[in-house]
Amino acid sequence: MARKVNNDLVGRSIYVDNKGRAVYYSKREKRGYRIRNEDASKFKALESRYLYGILAFLVACFLFDLDIIISICLGLFVALTIEWRFRQFLKNCTIIEGYEPNGNPTLSFTTDDSYQKLGTNAILFIILGLLLMINAYFSPQISENIKMTLVSDVAGVLAILYGLKFLYIMYKKYRKEKQ
Repeated sequence: MARKVNNDLVGRSIYVDNKGRAVYYSKREKRGYRIRNEDASKFKALESRYLYGILAFLVACFLFDLDIIISICLGLFVALTIEWRFRQFLKNCTIIEGYEPNGNPTLSFTTDDSYQKLGTNAILFIILGLLLMINAYFSPQISENIKMTLVSDVAGVLAILYGLKFLYIMYKKYRKEKQ
């Protein structure tokens, strides 16, 4: 069963050691990195490094109408710069060689959450996604700009998929309780 870490570090590669501390596990290196509570916010920001690169690409390409090659280079530059900062950050953490994760990784929304919380998140994300997509076609400022329409549609689809994730978690919880 997934456990929550007391400093809110959660994710696929975040585990809890025997003393309840957060450990980032790198599968490629077969190494664990103990994340201190005071470094949790910095870790969260650096962990989203690829998302920042994608956002930099989207902003450069669609909002500033830069050439696609320049936008890709800018996105790669942002992602690689943050990747370098992330690796420097990990060097300052306590390194656990040969770390073997015990149990499941921590998850932000687990089957321990109530049906009400999961259902509310599912409904709100699905509605958000639908509204983003509807707004893209009925708002004159967005519907005239094909790039903004595309960005709005992609964001809407991602929001709907995230809402469906909560429905799937609810379904897993229901199946588990039925057994």
